[in-house]
Amino acid sequence: MVTNDEIRKIAALAKLSLENEDMDKLASEMNSIIGFADEIASAPVTEVERELAPSNLRKDEVIPSFDRDKILSNAGEADDGYFVARNMGAKGHG
Repeated sequence: MVTNDEIRKIAALAKLSLENEDMDKLASEMNSIIGFADEIASAPVTEVERELAPSNLRKDEVIPSFDRDKILSNAGEADDGYFVARNMGAKGHG
């Protein structure tokens, strides 16, 4: 059972601010989710024959595509046939 204290810890880890009146509702919702997961986990499992791959897939077929040079001509920056994108996770970005 999830307690209000655990909800506070989870909220702190997620850097969320919660009002005290939200704690009971969130604990109840999380307990429902965990209960549902427990119910699924305890469902009886019978032997199921597994297929390696579905048999109803279409055959791969090579088709013409867009011209790479034409596409890359619109790029802000390209290198060796690829788009160059800035690192959005770099320190100091933003």
